[in-house]
Amino acid sequence: FWYVLRIDGELDFWGKNAIESVRFSRRQTEISAEIYLARSCWEHVSEMTFRTHLAEGIKNATIAMCDHAQRRGVKLSREALQRDVQAALEILATEDTKACP
Repeated sequence: FWYVLRIDGELDFWGKNAIESVRFSRRQTEISAEIYLARSCWEHVSEMTFRTHLAEGIKNATIAMCDHAQRRGVKLSREALQRDVQAALEILATEDTKACP
């Protein structure tokens, strides 16, 4: 699972919050999704608000990749994967930045 972050900034600007381009690699061994976060997700907001936006993007990208994989007949333990991703996102959402290595 590859998460490609596209975050609006000074160099690039997409102006959207979305999950797009969910696809398998040529060898069908990896799957990726692009997570777009608009400038409003990080500019003039608290660090926790940004982390919340980022976590929501990762969660939605994971769901989209699972859906895509299952439509292609790939067997995976969706519940276990979502449980593991949720555990990682809870660390991201913590106030204690030391919890994020």
